[in-house]
Amino acid sequence: MADIKISALATAAPLVVTDDVPIARGTATNHKASIQQIADLANERSRVAGSTYSTTQHLQDIFHSSGVTTGGTITDDADGTITVSLGTGLIRATNSAVAELLFFDWAAEAGANVGLTDNDMNYVYVEYNAGSPQVVATTTKRTEEQTNVFLGTVYRIGTVLHITESTRAVVGDHALQMIKRLRETMPFARVSGGVISEAGTRNIAITAGEWWENLTDFTTPAVDTSVAGTFGYYYADGIGGWTTVAASTQIDNTQYDDGSGTLATLSNNKYGVHWVYQGQDGDFYVVYGTTNGKLSVAESAGLPASLPPHFAEAHARLMGRVIIGKSDSAFADIASSFDSQFNLGTAIDHGDLSGLADDDHTQYVPVDGSRNIAADTDLTLAIGKVIIGGSVISDNLIISHYNNNTAARFALRQTSAGQTRLNAGNSQNLILAIGNSEAVTVDTNKTVTIEEKLSANATVTVLSTTSETVLAAHESEELQLNNASPITLTVDTNANQAFDQDALVFLRQTGAGVVTVAAAVGVTIHSPGGLLALDGQYAGAVLQKDSVLADTWYLEGRLA
Repeated sequence: MADIKISALATAAPLVVTDDVPIARGTATNHKASIQQIADLANERSRVAGSTYSTTQHLQDIFHSSGVTTGGTITDDADGTITVSLGTGLIRATNSAVAELLFFDWAAEAGANVGLTDNDMNYVYVEYNAGSPQVVATTTKRTEEQTNVFLGTVYRIGTVLHITESTRAVVGDHALQMIKRLRETMPFARVSGGVISEAGTRNIAITAGEWWENLTDFTTPAVDTSVAGTFGYYYADGIGGWTTVAASTQIDNTQYDDGSGTLATLSNNKYGVHWVYQGQDGDFYVVYGTTNGKLSVAESAGLPASLPPHFAEAHARLMGRVIIGKSDSAFADIASSFDSQFNLGTAIDHGDLSGLADDDHTQYVPVDGSRNIAADTDLTLAIGKVIIGGSVISDNLIISHYNNNTAARFALRQTSAGQTRLNAGNSQNLILAIGNSEAVTVDTNKTVTIEEKLSANATVTVLSTTSETVLAAHESEELQLNNASPITLTVDTNANQAFDQDALVFLRQTGAGVVTVAAAVGVTIHSPGGLLALDGQYAGAVLQKDSVLADTWYLEGRLA
């Protein structure tokens, strides 16, 4: 019988051996083999003598797993039941990671085996079932994953089913699936390096990096634009494309991208944002940001909404962000993307926030007047600005104490050399009132009318000697000073006469003698032009104590 030389296992047609035959390894022909020996020889892999595993089946057993290759789709029957389609896969007879891995098929199932428990989570498996694989549903999650191929879960609520199949164990084409997952979820993955820093004057340096893309590792070089490196600078061209400023070395400290196609100039005391990228080929890029705002606005700026097209497909990845103030020579901030988290969108617009109508910031006063100012408030207006009441000429502007019956006071005081004006507008009278009574009226002819009493609620005290002292008891009173000879009215120290801060004392000269207000030692009286005498008989004035200083007063009214 002729020798049979076997160099590979024939698969196109069965090999038939009717008797022991000599076989050849290479050119040797002096071996005898049975059919089983021939099969073993063809199945055997290269190995170290005596190894536990050596065959092609062992490779299957060790490197692959139980799971689905095709089919096994779970379908809602719309009546609280499911149908599971037929399918193929791999399974083991025992729950061991090295047990023989078997190809198998299963039949479609829509019967009792996949009956679902209501108001519960149901787990759908294909079980080995002693060599007769079948689809089953159970409320118990199985741990024997080698002998049970998981297809998905179904939560049943009556006839409504919630089916999840994406968690099933799919083992077909697993290498490509793994690469695809890495590409889509972890592109341009960092091992080390790629850290940006400031170098020179507005230059950028980046350290050498080590990375993975899919199942390939690679490196990128270090760059320092203060020495020799450069980067491409990008901004939107206004028509959907990009403009490139090649061979750049410094971060721009005067411009930002406003989307018009031409770089705009940063406003004074504002900050621009610049996004730093590096490509897998080591190329270095910077993209202008759209921010022209305060530092806090720049720090909250979102990532660019779009990027140059060659950044796509993981060609380039974000390395960090640079913030610089207008005309500054140093960065206000430089942050690496590997230790900082940047906003995914644009800077937050206050109008987009929810809950803006909620009154939960009690340090602010609502414009609807629903809450009062609870402490002293300095209302400072820019030069030339006014407070306007109403929207038409007939509307009133009222600045009033909350309760006319309390002992508190309202003061409008000028503390600088400029003018403080109360302006009633054309064809309107200017009225100063205390309580509900008009105290001073200036009509459209500029005629000033001072009422006989400055307050309907004020107590009148008559002083008639030529030397009088303002007493604490006179607070909120109207002092009528009546003498034919001059009268000196002295304001004493707080130690002697303890007035409240902002205390008011109303003065009226009712006699012919001129009333002059004098300050005791240690007391200061401020008045327009330094005038301290009332302007003749029946002239009126007001003394008001400072709201903070104990021995400082203000005198205002008809003075001479």
